[in-house]
Amino acid sequence: MWTTNTLEWIDIELTSFCNIRCKGCFRVISDHADKILNKTYLDLDTIKEKFQKEMFPNIKIINFHYHQ
Repeated sequence: MWTTNTLEWIDIELTSFCNIRCKGCFRVISDHADKILNKTYLDLDTIKEKFQKEMFPNIKIINFHYHQ
Protein backbone atom coordinates (compact mmCIF):
# COMPACT_ATOMS: atom_id res chain seq x y z
CA MET A 1 0.00 0.00 0.00
CA TRP A 2 1.20 3.51 -0.77
CA THR A 3 1.71 6.11 1.91
CA THR A 4 3.30 9.55 1.85
CA ASN A 5 6.39 7.90 3.35
CA THR A 6 6.76 5.35 0.53
CA LEU A 7 5.92 7.48 -2.53
CA GLU A 8 8.86 8.09 -4.85
CA TRP A 9 7.08 10.18 -7.48
CA ILE A 10 4.06 12.44 -7.75
CA ASP A 11 2.11 13.60 -10.81
CA ILE A 12 0.55 17.02 -10.23
CA GLU A 13 -2.05 18.25 -12.69
CA LEU A 14 -1.87 22.05 -12.76
CA THR A 15 -5.25 22.49 -14.43
CA SER A 16 -8.50 20.64 -14.74
CA PHE A 17 -8.74 21.63 -18.42
CA CYS A 18 -8.76 18.00 -19.47
CA ASN A 19 -10.73 16.53 -22.33
CA ILE A 20 -9.98 12.98 -21.12
CA ARG A 21 -8.76 12.05 -24.60
CA CYS A 22 -4.93 12.15 -24.44
CA LYS A 23 -3.20 9.07 -25.83
CA GLY A 24 -1.59 7.10 -23.02
CA CYS A 25 -3.82 8.61 -20.34
CA PHE A 26 -5.19 6.24 -17.72
CA ARG A 27 -8.59 7.91 -17.65
CA VAL A 28 -11.62 6.54 -19.45
CA ILE A 29 -12.75 8.43 -22.55
CA SER A 30 -15.95 10.35 -21.90
CA ASP A 31 -18.17 12.56 -24.07
CA HIS A 32 -19.13 14.45 -20.91
CA ALA A 33 -15.67 15.63 -19.78
CA ASP A 34 -16.49 19.32 -20.24
CA LYS A 35 -19.53 18.95 -17.96
CA ILE A 36 -17.80 17.18 -15.06
CA LEU A 37 -14.54 19.15 -14.93
CA ASN A 38 -14.52 22.58 -13.31
CA LYS A 39 -11.70 23.98 -15.49
CA THR A 40 -9.55 25.69 -12.90
CA TYR A 41 -5.83 26.28 -12.36
CA LEU A 42 -3.79 25.04 -9.41
CA ASP A 43 -1.88 28.07 -8.12
CA LEU A 44 1.64 28.09 -6.67
CA ASP A 45 0.46 28.85 -3.12
CA THR A 46 -1.76 25.75 -3.12
CA ILE A 47 1.08 23.59 -4.43
CA LYS A 48 3.41 24.86 -1.69
CA GLU A 49 0.75 24.18 0.94
CA LYS A 50 -0.30 20.70 -0.19
CA PHE A 51 3.05 19.28 -1.33
CA GLN A 52 5.62 20.08 1.32
CA LYS A 53 8.90 18.17 1.24
CA GLU A 54 8.47 16.97 4.82
CA MET A 55 5.23 15.22 3.82
CA PHE A 56 7.01 13.13 1.18
CA PRO A 57 10.44 12.17 2.58
CA ASN A 58 11.30 9.66 -0.19
CA ILE A 59 10.13 11.69 -3.19
CA LYS A 60 12.50 11.55 -6.16
CA ILE A 61 10.39 12.84 -9.06
CA ILE A 62 7.63 15.43 -9.37
CA ASN A 63 5.88 15.62 -12.74
CA PHE A 64 3.80 18.67 -13.56
CA HIS A 65 1.02 18.29 -16.15
CA TYR A 66 -0.61 21.23 -17.87
CA HIS A 67 -3.72 21.00 -20.08
CA GLN A 68 -5.32 23.78 -22.06
